[in-house]
Amino acid sequence: MKLALISVLAGATLAFSAPSGAAQSIVSWGLDNYGQVSNTPIGTGFTQVSAGGNQNSVALRADGSIASWGNDGEGQVSNTPGGTGFTQVSAGGGHSHALRDGSITQPFISYCTAGTSASGCTATLSALGTSSATFSTGFTVLATSVEGAKNGLFFFGSNGRQANSWGSGFQCVVPPVKRTGLMLGIGTSQACDGAFSVDLNAHWAAKPNHNPGPGAVVQAQLWYRDPWNTATTKTTTLSDAIEFTVGP
Repeated sequence: MKLALISVLAGATLAFSAPSGAAQSIVSWGLDNYGQVSNTPIGTGFTQVSAGGNQNSVALRADGSIASWGNDGEGQVSNTPGGTGFTQVSAGGGHSHALRDGSITQPFISYCTAGTSASGCTATLSALGTSSATFSTGFTVLATSVEGAKNGLFFFGSNGRQANSWGSGFQCVVPPVKRTGLMLGIGTSQACDGAFSVDLNAHWAAKPNHNPGPGAVVQAQLWYRDPWNTATTKTTTLSDAIEFTVGP
């Protein structure tokens, strides 16, 4: 197989892209004190790479997701946004930037461990749309695989993550928290087909004192009733959690 060298640059901060429609692998060499070389992502499917001025690098995959590696002293790696829809990346000195297609679902980070309900369900959160401190609609948080026919509510905060034991799972949002209204459960009793959803933009528009403001990093989780769960002393169970940044 014949390989073609597309582009090579070296410097404090640089970025280079594969030709339109191409998806390439990444090769790194040189100083490796922060894993700049040894932690280089393997495989193909990358369309852009940017090496920063603080020994960190970031790459864009063909599916619109981001990979980061190297120095993590300022969160350049651990705070990399999840999800897809990104179109360009750039690594700087101690920070990185990315462009996201506004028509694509806003990325969120899933974290923490969901509790297991009486029927063995582990509720999972996701999000659709774009969170905004000013839009009156358009950002839906969803919970799936919930114990069926059990009432529940979402709660959220902007004071960081935690993992405090709660039944068979964890309470993952640092208090104080805000709560949505209690919602009636759907699905089948003793099955994992329950689900909940809430438009947080609409909730914040209706309750301005719940609005965390633009730029806030928000953590959210689902609480639901689980009275038949004999595995713990709790009569309620929690989902996993998500984290996202509120837009303007």
